[in-house]
Amino acid sequence: MDIKLVIFDLDGTLLYTIKDINIALNYALKGNNLEEVSVEECLYMVGSGVDHLIKKAVKDNSNFFDKVKADYINYYKEHNMIHTNPYQGIMHLLKTLKQAGIKLAVLSNKPQADSEAVINHYFNGLFDYVAGSKDGVKLKPEIDATNQVLDYFKIDKDDVLYLGDSDIDLLTAKNASLLMGACLWGYRKKCELKGADLFFNSAKEVENYIVNNNHLLVNGAIIYNKPKGITSQDALIDIKHELTRNGLVIEKIGHAGTLDPLATGVLIVLLNEATKLSNYILAEDKEYITTCKLGIKTDTYDIDGKVVDKKEVNVTNKLLDETLNSFLGEQLQVPPMYSAIKVDGKKLYDLARNNKEIEIDARKINILSIERLSDINEEFEFKFKTKVSKGTYIRSLCNDLGIRLNSYGIVKELFRTKSGKFSVEEAFSIDDIKNNNYKIIEIIDLIDLEKIEVDDFIYNKVIDGKMLKKDELNYPNDNEVALIHNNKLLAIYYYDENMDRYKARRVWN
Repeated sequence: MDIKLVIFDLDGTLLYTIKDINIALNYALKGNNLEEVSVEECLYMVGSGVDHLIKKAVKDNSNFFDKVKADYINYYKEHNMIHTNPYQGIMHLLKTLKQAGIKLAVLSNKPQADSEAVINHYFNGLFDYVAGSKDGVKLKPEIDATNQVLDYFKIDKDDVLYLGDSDIDLLTAKNASLLMGACLWGYRKKCELKGADLFFNSAKEVENYIVNNNHLLVNGAIIYNKPKGITSQDALIDIKHELTRNGLVIEKIGHAGTLDPLATGVLIVLLNEATKLSNYILAEDKEYITTCKLGIKTDTYDIDGKVVDKKEVNVTNKLLDETLNSFLGEQLQVPPMYSAIKVDGKKLYDLARNNKEIEIDARKINILSIERLSDINEEFEFKFKTKVSKGTYIRSLCNDLGIRLNSYGIVKELFRTKSGKFSVEEAFSIDDIKNNNYKIIEIIDLIDLEKIEVDDFIYNKVIDGKMLKKDELNYPNDNEVALIHNNKLLAIYYYDENMDRYKARRVWN
């Protein structure tokens, strides 16, 4: 099923109208010296109409019907929408569906003008079509009422979801052969709407159902080729804008490994449930091609920073190679002051901008490979390529390189060619994403953990967060393991020696 149109009942489904109805009716009853009614007694007006409710309210005093109805209508019109509000989550639901390109319609037994006035007041611009009662068109639950909506959109019935909260709505959907979703977030109960195809306790449940049945909520990653001059956060904003413009629902977006504004290349952009894998991808090695400039020191260790000192350079290519090779292997590195590392809850670059210098602890890193790619030129610039472990700062590496050469060193250009197993050759530009010419890598393909397919029995234990025995997994190692069910990533489990069990690290429901 691919839902392309959602038809909403108005009163009781979108709006909390029962309070207005109850107040207006009791005003009319009281004015005619009749017994007032409770909110519960008003419920069925929402589905069955004013006449039905007033007849029930006046009871044996049928001669009061016309007067009570007139007073009710006058009061309701004069005070309409004073107490009414959209139900919780409705606005978010409508905006999400609209963003995803799904058509939205309202079908109400209110007069056309009243229906349009209410929709414009609360939901201006969100609905594509409003159908209220009109001369010559039978009211709900007759099929004429829904046909006017279906004729307008020309969308196949199999791609339409009708949402309502009353027995009249149930009949409306049934008569029109539409999928019926019973909304239980108002006063209705499941037992009152037997026969509905679906039952929803909240607008969020509706959103999840529609999104999941339209493949609009994507979980995975895009390998992005970040351009120069923007932050990684700017890149996320640009990508989210283009993806949502193309109809996808992006509830969460993140990246694995920040690139400075001057840096270009591979940025792994994580979408929705894939953001839970950020720490795993961050732990992967990375590869860079760097243009290093010697003889200059800046406060940021790169060309964009403020020059704080200069020093003579006396370096040969041979000395450069020897010095580069001296960085190979595990070592301690002090991150630059201008970085996103937090100390006592504050980012270092925020402290640096406030002229606050603090002592930064060195971190263990590993330079896995390093080689010079070009000769040093007259500007004391050269390129080198390096593969490094998590947490390595190339700016600090250039600074340390300058010190070992009895000079200074900064990053002039930085190009990330690889992050983990993903390379720039498979990365996409913002224009690619804008033109819908990109690939989303599935969650299961983002991590390199051992993968084990589990059966339904283990699946049910995992989604309940239960621990697993080694023999249940048939996995002899004590490492982390990715559990797969129906070719999708279900969970990441790790071995707890004290419990002698595998425990959940992450579960994807």
